[in-house]
Amino acid sequence: MIGGVIVEIENLAEKLESWMQFDTWHTSHHLDEERFNKALQSAFREFGNSISFEQFKLAMEYLVSVGKVSKLEPVYLKEIIDNLARKGEIISSYLCDTEA
Repeated sequence: MIGGVIVEIENLAEKLESWMQFDTWHTSHHLDEERFNKALQSAFREFGNSISFEQFKLAMEYLVSVGKVSKLEPVYLKEIIDNLARKGEIISSYLCDTEA
């Protein structure tokens, strides 16, 4: 159990795939930001607001490993996944902190 919730990585990856399936998923283009936020919203609805950095990271790495997203240079890929997993965790923390 990570972050107080059991989330199957493949199930979380399925929610993130709607965003990561686009070649530009790793950019800060406003459409990619919108798809990222909608994917997170879908994940939070399904699994609750407590999703950890590690869960986000493993789900994104899973999508890369099974060829569901475009390949990037390994060093860049690690950095971008870490940054986006951290962003997902920050949003998760905010939602948990502001739950009524």
